[in-house]
Amino acid sequence: MSNQLLSMGSQSKPPVLLANEYQQWKKRMIQFLNHKSRDYMESITSGQVNPMIRVPGQTATETSPEIPDRFVPKPYQYFTEKEKELYKIDEEALIYLTMAIQNDIYNRVDSRSSAKEVWDELSRQFEGSEA
Repeated sequence: MSNQLLSMGSQSKPPVLLANEYQQWKKRMIQFLNHKSRDYMESITSGQVNPMIRVPGQTATETSPEIPDRFVPKPYQYFTEKEKELYKIDEEALIYLTMAIQNDIYNRVDSRSSAKEVWDELSRQFEGSEA
């Protein structure tokens, strides 16, 4: 299949990013993701859901200092249904993004863990700054 056909994508397959065609790819990718669900671009813009839970602190005693309340990431099994839905949307957006980039470009972003992080890194690499 020619690079031109790959870079255009289809309704079921995302357009493939070619290094010298980032601006065209970005527009096509936004259209593709919005066609699938507007939630994907919302997740890319807002970032992955990161629910936190409060761990209560402890008052000082004769043998230990006061420990203030703190917030830690909530384990997935304790996510609300809405949080699970938002998490899934980000995972799907990340899948579409990674499907849309060739291996040489993928190797530059594979350490990123959310769709927003991948999108921002691609923007930084091809536009020179974060989106």
